[in-house]
Parts: sequence; C-alpha cells; structure tokens
Amino acid sequence: GVTVSYNNTRLIVNRLFEQEYFHIERVEVLRGPQGTLYGRNATSGVINLLSARPRLGEVEGDLKLEAGNYNAQRVRGMINIPIGDTLALRVAGAMTKRDGYGHNEAAGGPDDINGVSADVDGRDLWSLRTTLGWEPIEQIRVNALWERFEEDDNRVRTSKQLCHYDPGPANLGSFEWEEGERLQLRAVTSQGCLPGSLYDEGAYGRP
Repeated sequence: GVTVSYNNTRLIVNRLFEQEYFHIERVEVLRGPQGTLYGRNATSGVINLLSARPRLGEVEGDLKLEAGNYNAQRVRGMINIPIGDTLALRVAGAMTKRDGYGHNEAAGGPDDINGVSADVDGRDLWSLRTTLGWEPIEQIRVNALWERFEEDDNRVRTSKQLCHYDPGPANLGSFEWEEGERLQLRAVTSQGCLPGSLYDEGAYGRP
C-alpha cells in the first residue's frame, strides 16, 4: 500500500534497491492515503525521492573516490554548468566495482572451465543522470531528466539461510506418492524448513 515515486512520478517497476542511491535533494515520506495525487493504490502513503536539480548561474562540482579490499572501487561525482541566464545542466553519476565476498566451491580455481569467476556476490554497476533545467521566468520551471543504470555482476539475490531442510511428507494419510511423482509432489507440500535449533549442525545443510 506504499507507493514509491521519483520526482513526483510513481514508479511501477524500479531499480532503486539495486542502483546507487546518489545525488538526492530530499526524500519525502507522506503518511496515510495519498490517492488524490498518487493514485488509488497509495493507501498507506508515499515515499517520494527528489533528485538534485540544476542551479542557474552557479558552477559547482564534487568528486568522491573510494578504494578498499576485494579490489573495491567507488566513484561518485557531479558537475553543474550554467548555460546563459535561464538554462543550466547538471550531470551526476556513481560507479561501484568489487570482487565477491563469497566463494563458489564447485569451481576448480579462480575461474571455472566456463570462464565464470569462483568469487560470487561481486558488484559491477554504474548510474548516470543528466538534468537540464530551464527557468524563463520566476513562475515557470522546466526540468528534463535522463537517467541510465547498468549492472553486469554476479550479485547474490539471497544469502545463505540456516535451515533444517524439510523434504516434504512421503504420504498424505493412506495415500502414498508414486515413485515418479514423489520428488515433485513432496517438494510442493514441503514447508521449506523444519523446526529445529539454528545452532545444530543440521541447520547448515541445503536450504
């Protein structure tokens, strides 16, 4: 029931959880139903992200560089360029690269036979945002925004979970599965994990 909006425009499909969170002017949190401005599905509220806009008549910029272990590299920067008295261009970007923290035990070495790295959960992504601001008079402001996000890494969507694996029931009452369909039907009726202590050795089996 909470709508996520970007510059007052509702996002149906977004990459906000993956891409870099950079160069934001502010975040607005609106509680309660917001259907008048954001549609009928905003019954619980709205989270509205507003990106930084170009500033007229000002030249400014910043650059932040980071480096760390696992070959980590991070770059964030922006530049604001005025074009005459009523026009300004603002370009901002972010890039993150690092090797993975996890290791694929099935790979024979640094790279397996298919050329896939044995290190997993790495990052290789970048975002670029270009905004053109035009203010012919004080009462009119137009912002044209173009944004690009690209990712090409081996990010792990879910980390290892501790779980006592539940293979599912072998039968339902007096009805037993046929041999051919046993694995499939047991998987469908499995609860995923059985009750048990996460400190036991069995909790480190397959999830």
